[in-house]
Amino acid sequence: MEKNLLILAGDGIGPEVMDQVVRVIDWFNNNKKLNFTIEEDLVGGVAYDSHGQPLSDKTLEKAKNCDALPSWIGEYDGGVSDRVKEIADTYIKKIKEKKDLNTKC
Repeated sequence: MEKNLLILAGDGIGPEVMDQVVRVIDWFNNNKKLNFTIEEDLVGGVAYDSHGQPLSDKTLEKAKNCDALPSWIGEYDGGVSDRVKEIADTYIKKIKEKKDLNTKC
């Protein structure tokens, strides 16, 4: 059974946390014969820097179509307001609630 995961590392310690999540997923894929496909994208302040918005339409569409959504939006020191983080957090929470992903990731 294949499961598609969208990793959204976000800001602050998010990239370091999600790097470890990917390591664990890779271990399960290699040692327990699981089949997780991993795709990564941007969210939060780093997405704002890159796309001009905290969660791009493309990323949002990917999130709606994935099986699980490990994400972390921490502190961002790029000068973007707390509102950017709030917007991204809100979208991610709504997606997870609609897809019942909170219990899966």
